[in-house]
Amino acid sequence: MKYLLLLALSLPMCSAPSAVSATPAAPAGVAMPASDLLAESTVVAEYLGVQEIPCRFMTALCPDKCDHATTVANFRVLSVEHYAKLGEYGDPKPEEGDILPVDIRRPAPGQVALPALAAGDKVRLTIQHRYTKGNVQEPIRPVTKAEAL
Repeated sequence: MKYLLLLALSLPMCSAPSAVSATPAAPAGVAMPASDLLAESTVVAEYLGVQEIPCRFMTALCPDKCDHATTVANFRVLSVEHYAKLGEYGDPKPEEGDILPVDIRRPAPGQVALPALAAGDKVRLTIQHRYTKGNVQEPIRPVTKAEAL
């Protein structure tokens, strides 16, 4: 048991790559999967910066083979310009002051690249809440439009 504990302590922690000035879009050639649009919102938000989210050690593959760690760009909602809930389970309307995390390490299918931003910059984001169909059924929240103001 003592050796198992020492082995676990010697394993490297999951880590995400360092932040870059412009975030990548979804990989080229990855089309938006068949999905239902549940909600869509357009907000004016303030860019807060990048946050590293470490692995939470939830599976047997953690920490070195899981790929659970990620990097998100955080935005604070300043105002909501448009909101539409198109499905019963769509996300609620964002409120002023809400924090919107956008995954920049593994962008959702259909996500556009975020412009290069500095903390405090304002941006207009259009975010969709979709539920994919097919073999893998999961919610995705791609940023479909990003415009620096």
